[in-house]
Amino acid sequence: MCGIFGSTNIRAENKWIKEASKLLSHRGPDEQNTWHDSENGVVMGHARLSVIDLSVGGRQPMHSKCKRYTIVYNGEIYNYLQIKKTLQKKGVLFESNSDTEVILAAIEIWGLNKTLNTVSGMYAFALWDKNQKTLHLVRDRVGIKPLYYANFGDFWVFSSELKPIIAHPGCEQEIDRNALALYMKYKYVPSPNCIFHNVYKLPPATILSISASSTKSQTYWNINSTLSQQIFFEDQREAQEQLEKTLGNSVREHMLSDVPLGAFLSGGVDSATIVALMSENHSRIKTFNIGFTESSHDESSTAQSVAQHLGTDHTQVILTAKEAQQKIPLLPLAFDEPFADSSQIPMLLVSEIARKKVTVALSGDGGDELFAGYNRYIFAPKVIKLSRVPGSKLISRLLLKIPNYLWDMPFTYNKKWQLADRIKKVAHILSKNSPSDVYEYLVSCWQEDSIVKQAEPLPFSGGITKENFIEDMMLSDFSSYLVDDILTKVDRASMFYSLEARVPYLDHRVVECAMRIPLHMKINNGVGKNILRKILYKRVPQNLFCSPKMGFALPLHKWLRTSLQDWAEDVLSSPQLNDFFDMQKILHMWKQHKSGNKNYQEQLWSVLMFQLWLEKYKG
Repeated sequence: MCGIFGSTNIRAENKWIKEASKLLSHRGPDEQNTWHDSENGVVMGHARLSVIDLSVGGRQPMHSKCKRYTIVYNGEIYNYLQIKKTLQKKGVLFESNSDTEVILAAIEIWGLNKTLNTVSGMYAFALWDKNQKTLHLVRDRVGIKPLYYANFGDFWVFSSELKPIIAHPGCEQEIDRNALALYMKYKYVPSPNCIFHNVYKLPPATILSISASSTKSQTYWNINSTLSQQIFFEDQREAQEQLEKTLGNSVREHMLSDVPLGAFLSGGVDSATIVALMSENHSRIKTFNIGFTESSHDESSTAQSVAQHLGTDHTQVILTAKEAQQKIPLLPLAFDEPFADSSQIPMLLVSEIARKKVTVALSGDGGDELFAGYNRYIFAPKVIKLSRVPGSKLISRLLLKIPNYLWDMPFTYNKKWQLADRIKKVAHILSKNSPSDVYEYLVSCWQEDSIVKQAEPLPFSGGITKENFIEDMMLSDFSSYLVDDILTKVDRASMFYSLEARVPYLDHRVVECAMRIPLHMKINNGVGKNILRKILYKRVPQNLFCSPKMGFALPLHKWLRTSLQDWAEDVLSSPQLNDFFDMQKILHMWKQHKSGNKNYQEQLWSVLMFQLWLEKYKG
């Protein structure tokens, strides 16, 4: 895991090169190097976090033996040893144990496209082809590793993070109000957009080829086309055996490391399955968990029980509101763009804790999207059926008029879930007219576009059908929410502390196997991840997982009314916000939230996070 950057049409003595290398040093604290092709004006930089081949043999930028190709690469290729053996049979000699050298040799022998169809891993890299005078920017199939790029007139610039790009003298740093509106709607800026004009995120599974005469983009893998070519499993036992084998192989390959390795362990099925499979390959895995003092959001006791059963070396930290507030100033530094998934805070903390003991940590991310783990996959179809009942729209309007505190009062002393929020969610779904409208509501933070000044209305792409409602939601989540929220959160939080996070569920072979499993094997009797649970329960007692899914969210609604209230009040008073938002509406929401009449935690957090980001990047 590393950080990469580069530019075309640049002089080697340019001050930006040193600045860019410094800005990415947290992604690669072990070594920073640059290379300059003075004839063609191409500069490539690399900040190295040594994980595979700690010697100078893994140093980048790296050149192919024929000197045609130069690469800077961020990530890991998990099947590189198999590819290396294949190439050695063809007479290729290797000087190191680095997977980077294997990539270069494969490109040299097979070409870029065949190599990408052969490798399995997480990666973002830039490849300079000296013969063709072409710069190729490449991102992995799922979008695990990030890659930004921009064209500033004579300059093409790329980087693992936004910081070096906005430090480039060609960047005007003009906020894209339409991208801001997307952020307010989803709590993240979806690819290929960026918060700044003329800066973009390279989409997953994409090759962007840049030369003096042309710019060409191509996709080399697509989940939808992959799905259309799959033949579904008909027998559940066969499906389970194949998934268990494929996932087990993925976990073993993801454990390949020359540095200490561990895993994030929440109280959920996904991470527990990964740790259980890891424990079959290693005697004592180091595991890490964040808990909360509020029982409504805490799964740490389950994680502790799983760790005890599997015999892991477990580290658990309880996150309080005070400790969360201490992390808040770090958020714009870690995430570059405005980002308002509040689980960013515990993710940042667990990464910090893990880095004290390990350099690599496996994560359970991706399981929800592949195996139907989100609650919306279960309850939304049921509510849609209710919407066909006569009078449902009237019921919806009546429910939405009842203040939150009236619903919650009877449950004050034994309230594990926010009843009001769930009832309001049902009421909103009842009011929608189509499956696409329902899904858009479920994944949206703000339900209106007008909150951002001078922004155009935001169209929703749709594509959610009544016939395949759950499958369509899962595919949409996989392609957008997973990439731009979940994986962004994991990458930025872990790399902020120079920790490599790996996601075995998102090996493309596991993804393609999961695509072959029909929905009825994933959801059974209103419970998701059925087939994954069967794999887990062979290794961990089933009774440890009887609680409802909680996710990794903060008890933010409470904290904003108590320990974080003064801080939030101060941030919301900034006059800068008036330039972007209808602050009269936002302050009214803040007043209602404080009173307990409504729960606007997500909407308010998105405003708070934008203002913190604005102070950092726009002064």
